[in-house]
Amino acid sequence: MTRASAPSGSAGCPLAGREGTFALHTAASAAGGTWLCFTDADTVHDPAAIDQALGFTQARGLATLSMTSRQLTESSWEKIVQPLVFGLLDQWDSLARVNDPGSPAAAANAIFVL
Repeated sequence: MTRASAPSGSAGCPLAGREGTFALHTAASAAGGTWLCFTDADTVHDPAAIDQALGFTQARGLATLSMTSRQLTESSWEKIVQPLVFGLLDQWDSLARVNDPGSPAAAANAIFVL
């Protein structure tokens, strides 16, 4: 995929304050293909991650797949705060509940969305 042209800064963004949403919309509009995969810029994925995720998604007839990953922490604050944040998120929307096909609960993690 090539970089989609988009206005620089928030001046040209019709979603002021939500430039990330605008960037995703712009990229999705310019992309070709059946599937799109969005990942955070500060993440590292195994080279086979997209192929494996797509195979998993198609084999189960899913419309989308969101994954979380192991968190790499470098600073002392990251080592303290990140586990607390992810623990709180799991309490709020537990993985067991959002992965249950019978549950109306849903959650997605921007680290990896197919």
